[in-house]
Amino acid sequence: MKIRTKLQIGVLMAAVIVMIVGFILYYERLQDEEITNRSKIYEKLVKDVFEMNILVYDSLQPRVEIKERVNTQWQSKYNSLSNLLPMIKPKDTSGQELLVAVIENINTINTLFHEINKLKDDRKNLVKNEIAISLETEANLITQVVGRSQTVVSLASQLYDLNHKDLQAVHHKAHLLIIASIVFLTLFMIMAAYFVNQGISRPIVEISKGMQIIGAGNLDYKLGVIDASEIGEIAALLNTMALQLKETTVSRDMLAAEVKEREKVEKELQKSSGRFIRLSQATTEAIVISEKGIIIDTNEQMGAIFGYKTEEMTGMAAAAFVIPEERQRIKNIMSTGYEQRYETTGLRKDGATIDLSIHGKTLVCEGSHMRITSIRDITDYKAKEKGLIQEKLEWKKTFDSIPDLIMILDGNHKIMKMNETMANRLKITPEEAIGQTCCEVVHATDKPLENCPHKQLLEDGLEHTIETYEGRLSGYFMVTTSPLYTPDGTLYGSVHIARDISHIKHIQNELFEENEKNKAITIELEILNKNLEEIVKDKVEEIRHNEQLLIQQSKMAAMGEMIGAIAHQWRQPLNSLSLVVQDLKDAHQYGEIDADYIDNTINITMNQVDFMSKTIDLFRNFFKPSKEKETFDLIEVSADVFSLLSSQFRTNSIAYRITCHIHNLTFRDHSEVIPCDGTVVTTYRNHLAHVLLNIISNAKDAIIERREKGLLTDEGIVAVDCYKEGGTLKVEISDNGGGIPEDVIDKIFEPYFMTKADKGTGIGLYMSKIIVEDNLGGKIYAKNTENGSVFTIELNSSQ
Repeated sequence: MKIRTKLQIGVLMAAVIVMIVGFILYYERLQDEEITNRSKIYEKLVKDVFEMNILVYDSLQPRVEIKERVNTQWQSKYNSLSNLLPMIKPKDTSGQELLVAVIENINTINTLFHEINKLKDDRKNLVKNEIAISLETEANLITQVVGRSQTVVSLASQLYDLNHKDLQAVHHKAHLLIIASIVFLTLFMIMAAYFVNQGISRPIVEISKGMQIIGAGNLDYKLGVIDASEIGEIAALLNTMALQLKETTVSRDMLAAEVKEREKVEKELQKSSGRFIRLSQATTEAIVISEKGIIIDTNEQMGAIFGYKTEEMTGMAAAAFVIPEERQRIKNIMSTGYEQRYETTGLRKDGATIDLSIHGKTLVCEGSHMRITSIRDITDYKAKEKGLIQEKLEWKKTFDSIPDLIMILDGNHKIMKMNETMANRLKITPEEAIGQTCCEVVHATDKPLENCPHKQLLEDGLEHTIETYEGRLSGYFMVTTSPLYTPDGTLYGSVHIARDISHIKHIQNELFEENEKNKAITIELEILNKNLEEIVKDKVEEIRHNEQLLIQQSKMAAMGEMIGAIAHQWRQPLNSLSLVVQDLKDAHQYGEIDADYIDNTINITMNQVDFMSKTIDLFRNFFKPSKEKETFDLIEVSADVFSLLSSQFRTNSIAYRITCHIHNLTFRDHSEVIPCDGTVVTTYRNHLAHVLLNIISNAKDAIIERREKGLLTDEGIVAVDCYKEGGTLKVEISDNGGGIPEDVIDKIFEPYFMTKADKGTGIGLYMSKIIVEDNLGGKIYAKNTENGSVFTIELNSSQ
């Protein structure tokens, strides 16, 4: 076969493989987008159900305007879910069955909500005994709504798991196809290069040897090269030339003919060498020929990968194209003749690093040891691989960030999975719990309790909910178990969700005690004025009920904001930890694990864990009750708030600064803040931190909303400025989020007043005003600026 034909076949095969890989990547991208969109729908489903739960409690308010707002928001959420759910199209039967169950539960929740409203409306015409029955019915309906909501969250989690498995399957299949295609192409190119080389170098050596023999005068020698290529033709010409030399005498003309033939042979050799060079340039991989670690020749693809010109690379050390810490390993590989494919980190001319896959082979050519190395840029493949790991970590973070205590149990009561919330309450790790029975880990018994809901579920295959007191956890819990089925309908376990209702039980006990006290007072007051007693009792109950709802909503809103902040803060350290774990396998494979490597790995891991631990401590301090006044400075507490929100600020391209106008110092990062003795106050630290968190979070949301509407093209900015005027400290929190409409600016501190109908609960600023004026003894007010708004807090200075 002609050398040109071999080269053309090699180029054609490479192009076909590249087209196949491109098609696989395009198909993977379409599948990835479809599955990712379904995951976003599942996340919105859980969020909307959680907000519908809050609206159920809001619906209990007696005020007409609140009831109308709640009904409007409820209908909006229900319509949104009704339009959203048909967009989910699971491919397998189990996913379709889970989706049907989600739709049925949401429809049931909607029906229960309307029944609660109807009971409240009908209660106006009922007598005292009937009112008590109505309230009990209402409480039962609320319990059913909560149970159904938990069921929806459980089903959504299962749908998310199925969706995640689909995504992994798509990626796994695509990656296998890509790897198979690349391996096939690599093997083909190596074999093609080897055979082309053998088809050129071996015949040339034979021709060179024969020319030496013939040149020495042995005209009877015949070249033994038998090949259909151009080199075979050259050998035949040389044999003919030797025969002619033998049959004729030496003359000037014959010498001239000999010179002409030799020139022809040299041209043919140059032509064949050029075809070999074109073959090396046609491959998609970099080809390097080196001797004793020094580059002799490269193809153009080598320059394209590393950013050098071909002539620049000749004479350079082969190890210079990897990062410094990898160079000794590369030298060892080359010196030992290692022929297996390996991976390393390359270094471009511009200083950028890239991921490389390298395969080399050492050949002996004319007494010299030459190493031929193929280099492939796998940076994009590595990025895909890291993306899969990140998705798994994101799901685990979501599972562990849920405040409820969650376990997944099998049919033998053994724990298959446990979230961090439950593990922390039990003071163990999730890994320690896996494989043990729930009765051993939670109840410290050798068999299930009599009222165990998981035991009942295994018997009838139905969902069960109970309220129980758990001594080891020192609290009351509402426990719900939901069945888990295999695709063929076999029950294999359950999702076990425990919600801490200790505070609700505590409130119920207090109300019961208060009610008992009121009964004694009622007997005395009834003698004086029965009608007056009924009025007072109703008002007291109404005020107490409203206060509890208000406090609960404020806590839930703040908790949701803080959980979102922690999720953003933990994303980067978790990425770093995953890279450390991934590197352990490669380090073990290549024998790099020594004392220094272990010390370095431990230092990196502990730094990340320490950062995550400090984030949790800061989060815990924000919600620790402030029982006694503390002396602290406003600059430091402002930095703590920005520390929790810094990740969200970076994600949304929002800058912030803290300025002490007493000393003319400005800090643009919370880590740079220096405590200031000029801004010291003595009051309840966590109460003030709660107020600052509410105001700064509102400023962040306003900037994001303004940018989404296209009204903000500059960078978002939130500023905290501290002033001192006599014995008064002033803190101004300003932003460029567009400000507050002038027609409602006087109402923003009223309860349940919102400027954004679909976000929040409307009590953040109201609670902030109560905290500042009643608990901190200060003032709070707001005004608009040219580009946004500014909230001012005035407090008495402690110095």
